[in-house]
Amino acid sequence: MNDSEFASWTVNGVAQASAYASVLFPGPGGAAALEVFQDTGNAFIAAQAAQIEAENAAKNSTVTKKAAKQAWLDLVKPYNISWQINPAVTEEIRTKMQLPTRQAPGGPTAPVTPTNVVVNASANGGVKLKWKRNGNTSSATFIVEKQVGSSWVGVFASTRTRAQLSGYTPGVLTFFRIRAVKGELSSLPTEPVSIYGTEEGVSLQIAA
Repeated sequence: MNDSEFASWTVNGVAQASAYASVLFPGPGGAAALEVFQDTGNAFIAAQAAQIEAENAAKNSTVTKKAAKQAWLDLVKPYNISWQINPAVTEEIRTKMQLPTRQAPGGPTAPVTPTNVVVNASANGGVKLKWKRNGNTSSATFIVEKQVGSSWVGVFASTRTRAQLSGYTPGVLTFFRIRAVKGELSSLPTEPVSIYGTEEGVSLQIAA
């Protein structure tokens, strides 16, 4: 009999003891014995209920904590990406923020330019890019940049070899390039690839 079953048995026992008190607890001391029986049984019932309430509260607390942690991670992730791209965020700042250093372990070997860049754009403004590592290790970060006027601006950073972007206007010619970063070292960028470079302005695939 587990605690839940035992508690159910106790509730029934306390109730039936009161209903059949004269039979179950006869004699001059019967009333006192019944009171002790009921108080002891009720104490267990209350303790069991308190434990269940505490366990439910602990479960709810764990769920709340996990949700809060995930919300915090979701908020921090894009900031960390932008701080990785932004050269104004120095290693001193990253250290004080307790962020991983940009300098990857294993020495100052410079990363190399990624290869085989492919870009696909859709009519809803979504953009997908993929590329080859070209020998870069898994610790290398790939920075996707877009051309803004005569400058290039970082829009995505990842250790993976693909990116998914959104919010681009169909028909508006836009150029992208990719470079690999390892610590403070950066490869040369790839040749630019473009989206919406056709009159239809819907989908274009270019391999560098």
